Amino acid sequence: MTGAHDSSTLDEALETDNVANAECMNMGRLTIIGGTKGGSGKSTSTCQLAIMRALAGKSVCLYDLDKQRSAHRFAQARSGAGIEPSIRSISGYLELKPGEDPVPLGRALIKDLRDTAAQYDDVLIDVGGEDNPALRFAMLAADVMAVPLSPSQFDVWALSDLNKVLNDVASSRPDDFRPVVFPCLVSPQTNERAEFDAIRDAYKSFAWAPGGVMISHRSAYRKGIGEGRGIFDATRPDPKAKSELLGLYRVVFKQDWMASKTREEDAA
Repeated sequence: MTGAHDSSTLDEALETDNVANAECMNMGRLTIIGGTKGGSGKSTSTCQLAIMRALAGKSVCLYDLDKQRSAHRFAQARSGAGIEPSIRSISGYLELKPGEDPVPLGRALIKDLRDTAAQYDDVLIDVGGEDNPALRFAMLAADVMAVPLSPSQFDVWALSDLNKVLNDVASSRPDDFRPVVFPCLVSPQTNERAEFDAIRDAYKSFAWAPGGVMISHRSAYRKGIGEGRGIFDATRPDPKAKSELLGLYRVVFKQDWMASKTREEDAA
């Protein structure tokens, strides 16, 4: 769902529709990973968390709103290789035609997200890395949003853009919706914590992952992607990558990760 759109028209739709956080019975959790910039590690983080959630015994669906369909292709590769637990994926990218009203498409997206959440414990949404109606309407529907932030000026500018989007969306939500930002693609050889601390102080509308929680730029995260595998079901898991993902999992899902007993018995 891309293309130019009249922000005032969209903002009005967000205010009048007010479809966020409806009290739906037996609905799984909708979690967005990403923001208004691509190349920040959002698809990698989304897929790794999806695997961890599935290994914890949860039914998981990857809902891909990115034109590149990286998360969707990952799930397809996993399915093609017959790797268990399986992770279903939906490619939900929709292109907005010039002059087309985004509201009907946005409402249809929210309905589909909620219908999907009614069938799974977790729906992890990989957004397109740009400010578009799909991102805004997904933010209306989401329960949680985690934003990967790389230590670059480009990402800081993008966070400023996302802050504006958050202000628009927050006015239509009945709750205090605060996406959590976590450092991502950080060099493991350097200490960039001071840079992130300065950014955090400038953007207090976001929640921030506790110090020490970050995803480094490691080759381990890239290995196995083509096969549909992640760190936690790799033949030789990287211990440092595992530790980083455990911290991120704790931030996103508010609990420690633990493999389901069924998976532990299968592994034994």
